[in-house]
Amino acid sequence: MNAYLAAARQGINSFWSYLASLILILFGMVFGGLISAIPLLLAERASPTLSLVSFMLSFLPALIAIGIAVRFIHRRPIATLWNATGRLRWERILRGAGLWFLLAALASGLEAALFPGRYTFSFRPEWWIYVLAALLTVPLQTTTEEVFFRGYLLQGLGQIVRQPIVLSLLNGLLFTLLHLANPEATVNLWLAVLYWWILGSFLAWITLKDEGLEWALGIHAANNLFSFALVGYPGYEEYTISLFTVSELDMAYSLASMVLAILVVWVVSRQQKVRQDRSGT
Repeated sequence: MNAYLAAARQGINSFWSYLASLILILFGMVFGGLISAIPLLLAERASPTLSLVSFMLSFLPALIAIGIAVRFIHRRPIATLWNATGRLRWERILRGAGLWFLLAALASGLEAALFPGRYTFSFRPEWWIYVLAALLTVPLQTTTEEVFFRGYLLQGLGQIVRQPIVLSLLNGLLFTLLHLANPEATVNLWLAVLYWWILGSFLAWITLKDEGLEWALGIHAANNLFSFALVGYPGYEEYTISLFTVSELDMAYSLASMVLAILVVWVVSRQQKVRQDRSGT
């Protein structure tokens, strides 16, 4: 059995333990949403920085709930959520984040060249404070989602579904359902669904093959930081102060460039794993 999935067997895996845990995590999500609304209600007109920070902090109760559920309901170490060894491999996180950020920049540069006028330079002096806030809080959101989807749910479903491809596709589908309310869905629902499904499935697949959550953590953080801080898209104006603003969201181009980026990341991650397996690290 995959070592990452097998890590979940260290604790209790009964139906009731998962039901109680999911109820607790859902409560954390709802509570986080209520907490995030308080500063926005108190402010007459919330700035994008305040809106971003409030939104990102709303994920903290859910992350805490996941930790409590794993430690006290499933009774296994929280560290088993990121890999079987319990040691967070930071080099993989940084490599995944750096590579994905570079590929996103290349894709945006190519899009700007192919479609003149689509990108507008929109720098504002407060961008520096906004970027600092994004660097501190966006990883909280992406880490929560990854720990929940590619950590808790992937390991849980992996006790039942043994085929990696089926497990990855199922995980990607659950990830897609969470994002259906995003602005991308109003542009082209089916392309947006395909985009999230492919991305979520790939993050699950690379987690299984690398037997750890690190690549997914880095990729997801870089993806969201790029979207919030460097290139702002229609529908996200409430949360973004970006260097560039795109006049329209081209889901077909986004999907094609994302698939190419996935292929590059997969090749790089496989080469790295082969080298590490040979060296015994």
